[in-house]
Amino acid sequence: MSLHHPLRFCLMAMYVSLWSMPASAYAANVVSLDTNAGFAGTEVVVALSIDNDSTLAGIQFTIRDTPNLLILKSVTTTSRLSSFPTPSFNDNDTLGVATILCFTFGAPIAIGSGDVLLLTFEISTGAPPGDVILDFYNIVLATPAGREVESTGVPGVVKVLDPVSLTPHPAGQPANKFDQTAQAIDQDLFRFGMTNSAYPFRLTGLTFDIGYTQLSDSDLTSVQIFEDTNGDGTPDGSSFFSNISINGSNITVNGLDILIPAETIRYYVLRGTVALNQVEDQISLSIPSDGVIGNIEDATLGNIPARADGIVPDAVHTATGFTGDVTFDLSRNIIDVVKIVGVLLGNITMDGETSHYDINKDTLVDITDVVVLIQQILNGENQPS
Repeated sequence: MSLHHPLRFCLMAMYVSLWSMPASAYAANVVSLDTNAGFAGTEVVVALSIDNDSTLAGIQFTIRDTPNLLILKSVTTTSRLSSFPTPSFNDNDTLGVATILCFTFGAPIAIGSGDVLLLTFEISTGAPPGDVILDFYNIVLATPAGREVESTGVPGVVKVLDPVSLTPHPAGQPANKFDQTAQAIDQDLFRFGMTNSAYPFRLTGLTFDIGYTQLSDSDLTSVQIFEDTNGDGTPDGSSFFSNISINGSNITVNGLDILIPAETIRYYVLRGTVALNQVEDQISLSIPSDGVIGNIEDATLGNIPARADGIVPDAVHTATGFTGDVTFDLSRNIIDVVKIVGVLLGNITMDGETSHYDINKDTLVDITDVVVLIQQILNGENQPS
């Protein structure tokens, strides 16, 4: 007796469904590469994950990077491959492809999803900023029974980042703040700029290199950092809240929280007070590329420690002294009078700049300079006003 038409239709539908289940299940094995970012010449880790509905005892991948700017340095397993030995891999840098394979006779990869491998790539030195596409050239997934299952691959990306650029300030470095003066109170000591690239950059710290001649750490105080919003060389607003320490050859600024938007340039001024004691007291200041601390911030990339590049000219401030201070102690007093008289009598050799002795600035050193100097001292003009 033949089956009624509705029942026959249901049985046929069930048969088709059962026959097609393995193929559709195997096609659901998706292998994905993650997105990460780094700088030219550094290493970056890319996760490889599998969303599998079949247990797997062997996996093999050939991955191509386009453009060819990455070198596969190491491959490690995650907890999903706890029974797998260290994977074998071969990076063919000429072709821009890397082949990875690993298998186990122990516990297979269970049905589920998550990272299985961590791939460490080195970004070629000199690689230009931009995206390097990581695509699957070949995928082989094997069950414990030695059967290959169908799979699909999702490409990943390694973003090569531009460093934050240290740039000279448009107003240049401050002119010598120790010239013709005996006081350097709250003076502009150093200027620099910072140019960001394609992602926001959060500046958290700075380190300046500092050199002294005849001075020491204790002679530099009240150091502050300001933004110069229009780049005219003048600090704007209040100083940034920070923790500034001076130690040997460095000024370290911690606790900054300055967000520099993408493709933006900002200018800054470092100020401080220096206790000058004598002619040729000197401070030199610079900022090295590794003195910039912060993170590249992006919703997809997360926070990536930033790298800076570029050169800013040094700032050098040297105490030059002033007329009448012929003993070079940055003060006019009776000792200077005695020394000039000794020079005129021939008892003392003139040293230092002749301009220091020519107090009335008539290009001659004579008794009138002594008279002018005594009058300056009596008027309380011990130092330039």
